[in-house]
Amino acid sequence: MTDAAFDRRLRDWLDGRDPGPVPASLRESAASVPLQTPVPAVSRVWQAIVGPGAAGRPGSPARLVLALVLLGLLVAAVATLVTVGSTPAPLTGWRDYVVGQPAPDLDFGSVAGTLPRGDSTISVDDLPGALVVLYFPGEATAERTAADARALIQASGHAPNATAFVVIAAESAPIAPDTVSLIHDAGMLTAATPAGWDADPPIGGPALVITGRGGVVEYVFASELPDADQLVGDLDRASLP
Repeated sequence: MTDAAFDRRLRDWLDGRDPGPVPASLRESAASVPLQTPVPAVSRVWQAIVGPGAAGRPGSPARLVLALVLLGLLVAAVATLVTVGSTPAPLTGWRDYVVGQPAPDLDFGSVAGTLPRGDSTISVDDLPGALVVLYFPGEATAERTAADARALIQASGHAPNATAFVVIAAESAPIAPDTVSLIHDAGMLTAATPAGWDADPPIGGPALVITGRGGVVEYVFASELPDADQLVGDLDRASLP
């Protein structure tokens, strides 16, 4: 069979299977399908970035890499916002403790613990060259004080060398005995506020003060306190010369 004859028979065979002209109504119905099919905005953006190129060619690998980089940056930005949003913001001051200024020379009494000089009171000046963490429970509940104490104890295990933790409770709101035991077992000190401390201004909620090795106030937090990991980071920064 010649090529021309084979081609003719092939065309005749195909024509015999041609369903005939397509009705105009069917073409209109088919054309409306993509218009009536909702496509998520994310899919549209994704197809615009990594979809097929002109004339049906596959999308460029560089566009896919760019999309992945942008996605990674977006995830990192969200994670940063979540982290920053959950980190307590330090204050510039609380009562007589002002960031950047020497800690006030206050003597806190009834210390339960051993001091180098055997004093019955303690102040930041008694711990030269040490980082000092002062925790004031204020009028917090026993449960809140116990939770804060556990965070302090956890941080104390990873704090820089020569870091002193002192929990200072007001006489009007003493710490529960079991919490005191946990504090002392961790090598931390407890003390009582000076006379007249409860008068003006009120203590309010719990507060945390961190002083540097020179006795200068580095960080002040009130009500919302850092957790153990954040506290260790603040202490590391406060220990830098």
